[in-house]
Amino acid sequence: MKGKTSSNILINLFKGYLSTPDKELNMYIKQKKNDYEKGRDITLDKIMVMAKNQYKSLVRGEEWNAPSRKQKEILALTAQSDTMSKKNQENLRSKKKYECKKVALKDVNKTKQKKIKTYTGA
Repeated sequence: MKGKTSSNILINLFKGYLSTPDKELNMYIKQKKNDYEKGRDITLDKIMVMAKNQYKSLVRGEEWNAPSRKQKEILALTAQSDTMSKKNQENLRSKKKYECKKVALKDVNKTKQKKIKTYTGA
């Protein structure tokens, strides 16, 4: 009875570890689960120590929950797109701001006042 109980606990322990969002730790635990299913002797204490050591190693190496290469590319492209979009918006605002200066007055004798400056038709 004891063997079956610890087996169920070990299976649930694997499920718990596999629910982690980190892909590296996930692959590591899958490998240990495959070893267990192939008959390799893995105890509850052993798997918990191995998982803890792997977690610490990933954190120390700043690899814990790190984005994949594809995710990094997507982040870079998104940032680049945002930057370009902001520049385009600034250019449009700038063009609109100075648009009135490009329009010539119809009557040369009339003046046009905008804020502090006065523009003449000449």
